[in-house]
Amino acid sequence: MQKAITAGELSAERFASYQKLQREMAYSSLNSRELENEKIKRMFGSKHEMKQMLKHLKQ
Repeated sequence: MQKAITAGELSAERFASYQKLQREMAYSSLNSRELENEKIKRMFGSKHEMKQMLKHLKQ
């Protein structure tokens, strides 16, 4: 993909849009708890890492 973007065959915006649609499709079949867990995983890597970040911010 990076080669196609660099060569001008694919715009970075188009690729970002494709990635967003892929996430939306993956989320469409999840219940609310699973959806929240997936978002946490995407943002922090895991719930444990999220808790560590929050603990660090409180200090």
